[in-house]
Amino acid sequence: MNITFLIGNGFDLNLGLDTRYTDFLKNYLQDDPRDSEEIKSFKEDIRKQEIENSDTSETLWANAELAFGHYTDTIVTQGKKADSFSRRRIDFCRKLAAYLQEQEKKVCIEGYEQTFVEAIHKFRSGLTEVQNDQVESSYGAFDGGCTFNFLVFNYTCIIDRLIEAAQKQEIQLGTRGHKNTTYHNSFGKTIHVHGTTENDMVFGVNDESQIANMSLFEGVSPRYLNSFIKQKTNKGNEARIDEKAYEVIKTSSFIYIYGMSIGATDKIWWQRIIERMKAQPHVHVFIYCHDLPQDTLIKEDRWLYEDDKRNQLLTFTGGNNSALESRIHIVNNNIFEAFTDIATTPNGDEHTENVMEYVS
Repeated sequence: MNITFLIGNGFDLNLGLDTRYTDFLKNYLQDDPRDSEEIKSFKEDIRKQEIENSDTSETLWANAELAFGHYTDTIVTQGKKADSFSRRRIDFCRKLAAYLQEQEKKVCIEGYEQTFVEAIHKFRSGLTEVQNDQVESSYGAFDGGCTFNFLVFNYTCIIDRLIEAAQKQEIQLGTRGHKNTTYHNSFGKTIHVHGTTENDMVFGVNDESQIANMSLFEGVSPRYLNSFIKQKTNKGNEARIDEKAYEVIKTSSFIYIYGMSIGATDKIWWQRIIERMKAQPHVHVFIYCHDLPQDTLIKEDRWLYEDDKRNQLLTFTGGNNSALESRIHIVNNNIFEAFTDIATTPNGDEHTENVMEYVS
């Protein structure tokens, strides 16, 4: 039985880290005497776009990957070429990595190893009685013990640190009884789908449809475009990350999505999850939503919210997938509640203010 957790930036935010793109931009847009004229111009473009979109509920650069897709149109209008776009994107990524490394230093995981193990066993919590019965009826379809896999979509390595610490402490993951046999549970694979702040960082869009002006990449090396489309970047990194993560999805029994918005830049993964659900009728998906309306006397708001979240996932697959809806569970039981705001902050302000000193 493979239980796979998809971990997004919401995990780091739950820890109390300032890891939103909007948090990073406050630092990135500060004047830096080391900036080239090109980077100064890029920062000014971002400031202008933020002002232009200030009356919307979410600024354009709140999702920096999609924002770069839009920015291809701006830079073409300015008469710039693919190499200029690339230098701006690389500068953004390098400084983002340095910023996140400083954020990660705020987290001390010591003493949380057992808590982490207990948390991942709670993946079924928050279900209604009917939902729990549905999940329970699917348990028998999968053999063996529980193997806990992690597909990490953020760039930090806090999940890795927790797993390594739990293994070093030899914390037991328990057992599972199946068909008169007792199996030991275990950790499986931990894969950073988009790399980390130190290796194979992947930053871009899902596909060409999210690039406003493809003419930017005409007549130049395909490397420029391939470095901006996530799946092609992973292929170019030659670590088979995409293939390995896809294999985990294809063998997953239960999939738990934590801290991820069901957004277009990760479209391929939502399609692969639905593909897995279609292939195996006992696969269930759990989506943690911290803002799911609480149960009240009249549950209409909750039901409408749940329908909207299910549709967000199913929209990326095309066709009629309504038969899968009953196996997509929207929950607001925070399995990592014990980790909320554990990030240490005595030197937090100093870390973020001086982050640019760590970028050569």
